[in-house]
Amino acid sequence: MDKRKKVVYYILIITGILLTSYIPFEKFNIEFKYLIPLFLITYISDNLKIYWRYDRRLVSNIVGFTFSFILGLPYIFLNSFITFFRLKKSSLNGRLYVFLVYYNTYILSAIIAYKFDGILSIFLFLTLSKIFNSIIMNTLKTFDFNIFLLEYLHFLTLIPFSYFYLISDQYIIKMALITVNLLLSILYYLLIKLKNEKNDEIIKNQRLQKFNEITLKFSNILKQFSVKDTEYFVLDEIAKIIHSQLKYKHVLISMFDFKKNTVERITQKGLSENDFNKIKNKRVSIDKIMNLLDISNKYLETYFIPNNGNDKDYLFSLRNEVNINDSLKPSNLWRYDDLLLITLKNDMNDIIGYISCDEPESGLRPTKEELNILTVLTQLASITLENSYKYDEVINIAERDGLTKLYNHSKLFSDLKLFEKDGKNISIAFFDMDNFKSFNDNYGHLEGDKILKKISKLFKNNIRDNDRVYRYGGDEFVFIFNNIKKDKSKDIIKRFIEKTSSINSNITFSIGIADSSETSKYKELLDLADKRAYKSKKLGKDRITI
Repeated sequence: MDKRKKVVYYILIITGILLTSYIPFEKFNIEFKYLIPLFLITYISDNLKIYWRYDRRLVSNIVGFTFSFILGLPYIFLNSFITFFRLKKSSLNGRLYVFLVYYNTYILSAIIAYKFDGILSIFLFLTLSKIFNSIIMNTLKTFDFNIFLLEYLHFLTLIPFSYFYLISDQYIIKMALITVNLLLSILYYLLIKLKNEKNDEIIKNQRLQKFNEITLKFSNILKQFSVKDTEYFVLDEIAKIIHSQLKYKHVLISMFDFKKNTVERITQKGLSENDFNKIKNKRVSIDKIMNLLDISNKYLETYFIPNNGNDKDYLFSLRNEVNINDSLKPSNLWRYDDLLLITLKNDMNDIIGYISCDEPESGLRPTKEELNILTVLTQLASITLENSYKYDEVINIAERDGLTKLYNHSKLFSDLKLFEKDGKNISIAFFDMDNFKSFNDNYGHLEGDKILKKISKLFKNNIRDNDRVYRYGGDEFVFIFNNIKKDKSKDIIKRFIEKTSSINSNITFSIGIADSSETSKYKELLDLADKRAYKSKKLGKDRITI
């Protein structure tokens, strides 16, 4: 029991004791022919669960207490104890609290209303009962005028038949009139239940329509997606769907960089550029994320972590679906430190990244239905990513030299065709390592391979982003420099040669350079650079010919 409820609880005990002193126990004159029907009607009406929202149970036992009001204050006193035996109230404190609420409400209303006669006294009893009940309940929950009006109108429907009961002399007619009031309450219950079910059906249809829209949209994305596209394309589209269709204000997609043990931020929707940059620049380890993924918070490929995992005593049960009663149940409301993460996996079922979703437009925590949709999306994304990675691997194997990981002979000719088609201005440098056969003969092929790897790494680390280096074959390399003439290329190459001495002082190259101003046929340009490298070798090696 929280502090506010505990304060109300003690106030109700005190006021209950004070009100009891007004009850004239010495004048008790109980007629059992009324007592049994009274208890029966009160018990039935008290257990009619009429809900406007999930935690807004409407007052239904007013039928029985209106009956007891007409019979007299002692009957209200006895009738109050019926509420103590309400169904599905397990705790003693809970039963006592319900009893105190209704005891105080109806005894106080009756004491005031008995000062008047006839239909006015019934009207006052019903009106005051609603007001006092609202005052007590609204100390714990926010006031809702629609609920007040709905309940009050129900209370007022009891006036006509209660008044006829008051002026009737025949027992059978009296019982019939009270039964009519009970039937009105049951009708009231059915109408509200029907309204809630209708609203639930509308919500379900809306959700189904949304799911169909999401499925269709993602299906179209997959049709457009080519394995040649970057994986960021499909991730960006998923972020867009979650943001626009599932209505999460902020969506962030991250992938794991296992070599650095860090989380790499890939794409987002809903964040400002400044906020996204701050997140990108903040280092987060993979271990930190994995520690959040507790199995107790797992549902399919999703993890919902209430209160950022800090509330260890809080057990959150996912709802199966959205319904009209959800919005006012406190445990359903999204809190600012709630976390919703959906994992991305590879074909070995290892987590390789995740999607984090924050601030749902509905203000509600996710249902199983929503998590099913998110899981389907991420599973499709994972498959698409895996296919993309495999495509990249195949291309990588086809285009890369196995030893040095530089682009290979095949990739060189493919790029030359593309550059020629685009009319790019390039210069080509052909490197032929001097005396490499002798090096292998003296030190062995394993040492030779190590030298080739070190040289290749040096080349890769020192070229510009828009330039390329290839292993042409054996001890031969080719550079393609973009948008520079061969004179400028020569200056760059000299700097390369100076750095190779740090690997082995005996390493030298015979180099030939040609540029696109000499021919528009780029294969011929490569042949020209090759011939000049051969010329350098003939002229004594360790030199550049242009």
